[in-house]
Amino acid sequence: MVKEEGIGKRWNATEGINSSVKRKFGENLASKLAENLVIEGYQRFWAYDTLKNYGEMNVYGAMKYP
Repeated sequence: MVKEEGIGKRWNATEGINSSVKRKFGENLASKLAENLVIEGYQRFWAYDTLKNYGEMNVYGAMKYP
């Protein structure tokens, strides 16, 4: 019997990021060409990262720590 380890296990942070991107931008891509599908995917993650960083700067950047 073959012991299967790690199958079906993903890093929780990765799943959270994937879910967030799908929640913000939808699950389906609009491009038809394979190359453009990859580019569109990168754009969605770039946009999510930009929005996340902007939000963190405005929330945490405004807080004054003693």
